[in-house]
Amino acid sequence: MLRAVVERHLEKVALAAKSAPGFDVDQARSDDKRALWTYALLDAQGAPPPSSARWIVSA
Repeated sequence: MLRAVVERHLEKVALAAKSAPGFDVDQARSDDKRALWTYALLDAQGAPPPSSARWIVSA
């Protein structure tokens, strides 16, 4: 379940970021890794996944 939440979140963030002026691929990769590690640590601690409404970025 957490994996699906992370994937949906990252897809929406990537779509929004790629359409922004000055998109930086390296920064986007770094941000994705940071988010993935954050979710992995929360999952390891048994935290529920965040509400999808909090993490959706409007495209």
